[in-house]
Amino acid sequence: MKRFAWPIQPLLDLKIQQEKLLRTEVYALAQDVIFHRSQIAQHRSGLGTKLMDIAKLELSVRLAGQENFAKYSKAIEKKIQTLTEQLDALETQRNEKTQQLVQIKTSREALEEKRSETKAAYTKAMGKHEQKQLDEAAHLAIARQMIETTISKPTHKRRQTG
Repeated sequence: MKRFAWPIQPLLDLKIQQEKLLRTEVYALAQDVIFHRSQIAQHRSGLGTKLMDIAKLELSVRLAGQENFAKYSKAIEKKIQTLTEQLDALETQRNEKTQQLVQIKTSREALEEKRSETKAAYTKAMGKHEQKQLDEAAHLAIARQMIETTISKPTHKRRQTG
């Protein structure tokens, strides 16, 4: 049987490569999102810890500590705001890549389904063709056998009565 060749196999291969690439990009973006969230949580936790430490100090030392904490907390809040903006951008980018991934995956699956259907039809057609050839060969063999038996039979002459 002739090997099945699908003319748009390169397109399917391209979709598979695109899907792998997008999966990698989505994974990397997800890792960045996780990192940014942990950084934000870490900064917020650090602010809470510092504030609790200042609250434990004596009044005379606490006032100076509160001034320093106010300056420190402004800087940390700016950092948290920057991280939050970056996080929002990363999540938007990840959502866009995820949508692209879904589209590519749907396209790939449709192509694979079409390939499967085409291959099944090809296999069926080739099976019919092979069966037809086998039937013809069998008919020829039977015809040869009939001819050979007819030729090889001795001919009996009829006796004439006279």
